[in-house]
Formats: sequence, C-alpha cells, structure tokens
Amino acid sequence: MGAGKVIATDGNEEVLQLARENIKKNAEGDNIQVQKLMWGMLNAMDFYDEVDVVIGSDLTYNSGTWKLLAETVSTVLKPGGLFLYLSLGHAGFNVTGEIAGFLNVAVSEGMKVLTKDDGNWPLPNIPSLGDLLEANLNYDEKDILRLTGGVKVIMMQKK
Repeated sequence: MGAGKVIATDGNEEVLQLARENIKKNAEGDNIQVQKLMWGMLNAMDFYDEVDVVIGSDLTYNSGTWKLLAETVSTVLKPGGLFLYLSLGHAGFNVTGEIAGFLNVAVSEGMKVLTKDDGNWPLPNIPSLGDLLEANLNYDEKDILRLTGGVKVIMMQKK
C-alpha cells in the first residue's frame, strides 16, 4: 500500500508472536514492526500524533473497551489522520448496534465519521467501503456474512 512504516500492535504477547510469524512469511522489506500496545491514552502516548492511518477489525465486541480504544486511536493519529474500521457479524451479535455505540464514544474522543456526502471523503471513486468489500467476496463468503449479521466498514478522521 506504499506505507513508509507499518506498526502492528496488540496487547497480547501470543498475538504479537503470530503477527511476527505472519510478517516473516508474507511481507517483504523491513518497514514493518510489531509492538505491544495496551489501549488507553497513557499507553498510547509513545505514539502521540505520529500515525497517518489506523486500520482495525473486530475490536469493538466488548463495550467496556470502547473508551480505551477511542482514546488510543485519537492519541496516536495525527490531526486529520484516518481510522479505517471493519466489524463482521457473528451469530447472535448486532453489528449495527455495536458500531453505533462505539461511534458515539469515538466522537466524544475527538473523532468524526466520514461519509461520501460530507465533503471530506478521501476516496472519491469508492462510494461505500462495505460495498467495495462485498464486491470482492465470492458467493459463499457473502452468504456467511448474510447469515451472521453482515459487515460494517467505517472511516473516521481525527479532528
């Protein structure tokens, strides 16, 4: 994707080890680092206003961590930095409600939701990230998403 530097983070040492192994098997170059990062503003201060883009997936299933996640993302992003977030449905799980709850918390932490119609959308040729994702899935993958609550892809920006 052309990034000068990529930092893969997690708070779990086992996940970090898996990330290192995946990077070793699948990535070229030495611009990818793996670092432990626990969520929360104080833990994220080492990366204060340093990051252009944060990409996350399936991070909001526990509402008790929403504030810590939002603080972390808001702390590490540069002003104007982007947060691309994807959440997949699971049986008995309401993706729409989960995302709506997290977005309220993230907005209170200095983030804003970007939409195609608000004038700040950074991808003019891509009207919907969810539609883009689903267009690249095969029939079986689409069926799994349909049966488990779908997918939500959100773009946010630090104010």
